[in-house]
Amino acid sequence: MTTTTTGSTRTLSLAPTSLAPTPACAACAAPGAQWRAQLLMPLCAACAAAATGTPDREPVRLGDLLPVTAAVLVARASIRASAA
Repeated sequence: MTTTTTGSTRTLSLAPTSLAPTPACAACAAPGAQWRAQLLMPLCAACAAAATGTPDREPVRLGDLLPVTAAVLVARASIRASAA
């Protein structure tokens, strides 16, 4: 592209001089990750597929998980207390 202004002529290059490197995956550090807006991080295709929900499995609800976690922690604490 050539522009002329007040008698001067200069050539502008519209092509980038160098390509930016692709980001690495935030989970596995593989090159070529793409930004995933719903996860707010760059991920490769394999990690993005693993991170997004699929319709063939039930979601885990926090209300179901907390009582089980609390029971396991209490049981481990009582085992350690009786062993000491």
